[in-house]
Amino acid sequence: MALGTTRRKRTTPDSVHSADPLPALEQTAHLRLWRPTLGAILGHYWWLILLVTAATTAVGVALGLAHLQTYTSTAQLMVGRAGLQQQAVPGYVQASKDLAQAYGRVIISDEVVDPVAKKVGLDRDTARARLSGTPIPNSPVVEIRATGSSAASARALAGATLVEMRDYARKQADTAGAAEKALSDYRDIVRRATRIQGNIDQVKGDLAVARGAAADRLRNRLNRLQVQLEGVSLEKTTVGSVYSSAKARGDDATALQILRSASPGVSDRSSWVQRLGFAGFAGGLIVSLALATALARRRWTRHWHH
Repeated sequence: MALGTTRRKRTTPDSVHSADPLPALEQTAHLRLWRPTLGAILGHYWWLILLVTAATTAVGVALGLAHLQTYTSTAQLMVGRAGLQQQAVPGYVQASKDLAQAYGRVIISDEVVDPVAKKVGLDRDTARARLSGTPIPNSPVVEIRATGSSAASARALAGATLVEMRDYARKQADTAGAAEKALSDYRDIVRRATRIQGNIDQVKGDLAVARGAAADRLRNRLNRLQVQLEGVSLEKTTVGSVYSSAKARGDDATALQILRSASPGVSDRSSWVQRLGFAGFAGGLIVSLALATALARRRWTRHWHH
């Protein structure tokens, strides 16, 4: 070999990989130990979970604030007299409780809804849809609940219904006597129910052969008749209870006393904000956890294969 020339050192695979393998082994061991468990996901992606959950909660609260408000007003009536003398009559309290159940149903009958709707300037169907009557369990108290687009409209509807129900009870206990008046009213209601049922049967027969626009008109009339029959049936049940109570306990059992006047209308905005805000929080938490889990698994898989 000539002088002055440098002999090139022959490389081997061992010399190429002669670097200390300890750091690579430590990284592999670290990746073996780090798995996408819930604790690891929360530790690495807490910021993502917090960001998504906060955003969806804010959206839910915003939707709750933007929701069209509905106001609710309530009032209460008590069946019978509050005096100790009446309360001491055997069976008086139970009769009042039974009658409260019937009065709770008659609140949405035509006999009450029609004059109430005229007083507050609503049509019958709208007024009925915004009214409900609920007997308080194990008591002679009936609660009237009215809704409206404003606090004033809800309170006006509840107040008008309160007065109309009291007048309705007075009509059942007029000078002719509650029992006699209730019996006469019951017979009239039965005749009305029979007439309405006859109209329903006739419309059903005509509907069986009608087509097109004529069939649509008959269906609409049938729906109206069925609503009327339902209201008349409620009246019949109530008047029957009035008759039974008056016959057994006297006219005082059928009276209605105003226990609580119509309350100011209360908005449902707060409840909507709470419900939609919680829905946004729960939905955001689920979505963010799913996204963080997917990212963690992808990160672990990529590092493991490399």
